[in-house]
Amino acid sequence: MDVPMTRSKAGARRPVSALGQLTIIGLIGLAVAFVYLQAVMIGMLIPPLAIFAVISLVLAGVVATGWRWAPLLGALWSGFLVTGNLAEIQYGLGHPAEFQGFVFNVYTLVMATLGFVGGLAATFDRVRGRDSTRALPGLLAGLAGLALGAILVAAVAGNTLAAGISPETLDSLPALRTANFAFDQPELRVKAGELVALRLENSDNEGHSFDIDELGVHALMPADKPGAAVFKPSVPGTYTFYCAPHYDKATGEGMKGTLIVE
Repeated sequence: MDVPMTRSKAGARRPVSALGQLTIIGLIGLAVAFVYLQAVMIGMLIPPLAIFAVISLVLAGVVATGWRWAPLLGALWSGFLVTGNLAEIQYGLGHPAEFQGFVFNVYTLVMATLGFVGGLAATFDRVRGRDSTRALPGLLAGLAGLALGAILVAAVAGNTLAAGISPETLDSLPALRTANFAFDQPELRVKAGELVALRLENSDNEGHSFDIDELGVHALMPADKPGAAVFKPSVPGTYTFYCAPHYDKATGEGMKGTLIVE
């Protein structure tokens, strides 16, 4: 396999280090993640996500030139993408039953780790004149093992979704649906003290959820199978139901609706 080359100050060509190549792989992997998110999971172009993909590719190209501080830029960018989307990543990893979203977040986190660790180590080696490549096999094996184990756990969790409810019973429940990142019913009315059972259907390509904090309701709405929410409100009042990944509590914007308990 051809190795990217660069020139030193004296004009001689030398290969980009293994750590630099690891940084490039991580950055390209992040760009692929943003493209997949828009093309498959969301199904539409989101300008900020497209910009993130382009920046990741540009930085991968800069690292490939062998510029001394380029791996550090790759590391900072990889870290920024994780910290800037920490809430979404935490939600995705915390809901393994939403298999597609869980696998996507595991993949993104692995790529960001490669970019971050590889970039920092490559920069450290260039500055201090040291070689940290001996730690690469252990790092790669550890990441692969963690990712595979997490995906296997998610697969098991996905098979237990809505367990205990027969398909016939689930089909008979009143439905609350999502489409184009919005609930089809902005308002629900129920009686205090009565058991409420809803069939949750998601027609988007990305996982949603049905949450009512005051009532302790947190139900998944995966993209590939129906879910269910069963609860009994005891206190009359008005409550907000929302989708945790796509609702901003601070601004009140995003996927939400109103539950009126009479």
